[in-house]
Amino acid sequence: MSILSLALLSVILIGVVISAAIMMLPTNVRKRLKGLIDFTTTAPELLIIFLLQYMVIYIYKTYGIKLFQLYGGMSTQPYFLPVFVVSFLPALFLIQYLLKVFADEEVKDYVLLARAKGLSRGTIYFKHIMRNVIPLLLIHLKVIIWYILTNIIVVEYLFNINGYIVIVKSFYAKRIVPYIISLLLFAVPVILSQLLAWIVTIRMNRKEQNSL
Repeated sequence: MSILSLALLSVILIGVVISAAIMMLPTNVRKRLKGLIDFTTTAPELLIIFLLQYMVIYIYKTYGIKLFQLYGGMSTQPYFLPVFVVSFLPALFLIQYLLKVFADEEVKDYVLLARAKGLSRGTIYFKHIMRNVIPLLLIHLKVIIWYILTNIIVVEYLFNINGYIVIVKSFYAKRIVPYIISLLLFAVPVILSQLLAWIVTIRMNRKEQNSL
């Protein structure tokens, strides 16, 4: 679960920071970066993993520099590359989603009013728009978690990490009931994220009703 936690935290931080930074840029630069992100998201996950592994091995053989640990062993487990690989495409998809949400928020009345008052672009985004985007991010969180979970299975196998797959195999070798329980554990992060999104949505709706 450490890879899941680190990957989820990385995806949220990278997605929010990069998408907000892109929205601060001029329109023509923003369109080019959005096109680059759209193109990159079409890359297969396995291709990214193999390219990263090849790059690390090439640098080690050519220059004798060991950047990261590639495979897990008896006492050590790689973390940086697995977390990076698991987070890469989900972070890009989150950036895509947030860019669309930010663009929709930009044309709403409260943003136009803030611009008319002379507020800076940064103040509008971080004080007003971001507050309305966070509930949408939490609602979208379950999709990100599912994406990360499916990637973890592939990454654990390719990097030889003793993680979820090992636990499932050990349960399966004993009894069927623990095996089923281990599979149901996949749903726990999604259920928690859905519960959090539901709570935040209720509070936001109450706040809107009280302000009317």
